[in-house]
Amino acid sequence: MQRIFRLDTWKVFILILLPLVIPDTEFGFGLQVAYLIFSLCWYYYLALELFKLLPEDHEMYFSKFKFHFFFPLFYFTIAFIFTGGGYSLTLNGMNEYGPTGELMIPLHLFGMYCIFYCLYFIAKVMMMAKYQKCDVVIKEYIGYFFALWFIPIGIWFIQPILQELFMEDEIQQS
Repeated sequence: MQRIFRLDTWKVFILILLPLVIPDTEFGFGLQVAYLIFSLCWYYYLALELFKLLPEDHEMYFSKFKFHFFFPLFYFTIAFIFTGGGYSLTLNGMNEYGPTGELMIPLHLFGMYCIFYCLYFIAKVMMMAKYQKCDVVIKEYIGYFFALWFIPIGIWFIQPILQELFMEDEIQQS
């Protein structure tokens, strides 16, 4: 997986946009599911590999990241299955779900928080690994947070840093 972090930016950009240009067919749906799985693996292994590059005295916890990463996957999968393929939490649609609808709102909001936490974690760990210091401030990584959030455009900002970090790591291991 580390090889993808060393690819040219334009190649990763094409990988990201490819599922968006395939029409809505069974093949297109399969490609989108494969892309979703690939994206989730990419985010997880990016966090894991960057975490390994942190200085010794950091205060970031990968177990906390794992919880925030897997909770939305679990929740949204369960919600998708039990609602018959999707749901709409609107005032008019709340009666459709009964008491579980009231439970879904806080779980959905917490799932969204978890997604933002994962983006924050990766952005902060990326800057800590780049500068090899533990006291990075939010203004140093907020741009990368938004780049991770808007990944098709953000990959142009993130991939060069990843190339630098992982090429440097490869040289140090040699």
